[in-house]
Amino acid sequence: TDDPKLPFVHWRLPGIDLGDLLHQVELRALERRAGGATCGTVMARDVAAVPVDMPLAAAWAALNERRIKALPVADADGRVIGLATRSDFIKATGWGSLPAKGLRRLWPRRAAMPQTVGQIMTAPVHCAAPETRLAALVPAMTEAGLRHVPIVDRDDRLIGLVTQTDLLAGLFGAREVRPDLRPDLQRAG
Repeated sequence: TDDPKLPFVHWRLPGIDLGDLLHQVELRALERRAGGATCGTVMARDVAAVPVDMPLAAAWAALNERRIKALPVADADGRVIGLATRSDFIKATGWGSLPAKGLRRLWPRRAAMPQTVGQIMTAPVHCAAPETRLAALVPAMTEAGLRHVPIVDRDDRLIGLVTQTDLLAGLFGAREVRPDLRPDLQRAG
């Protein structure tokens, strides 16, 4: 309506997308809250990439032994080229959370069973540099549904990994996540 008592009901800003404006305001608020924290300040450093030709059974065993949910995958030169997650294993093999002994029994039933991590990994993978501000990861992790972001050096070699837990801890003030709350850092005893 054109009722002068309600001047803001039809308020429009020509040429401005209010959704984009709100998104930018949210990101700036997250940056302020994080105090300039970067991926390098919150990343897990005790990570290693697996080779693209690693057998699936060995990679699955590594996920279970380390109690982690993703393995960065590297090419022969050590550059991160993909990420193999539990979801990738389940989609490609139907293994689910079966123990390694149970996995071997499934192989004869599948004619085209993938054999290596390179055959099931998600690629290309979204990576970030250690100096990337945490707030910059929010759109990638939320809109693309990412749960892990490998942190790489200038040569795309793995130096760390930021998980959703790391991101939240960094954005909301806890600079280090207690190891007992980080399943990806817990090691089988």
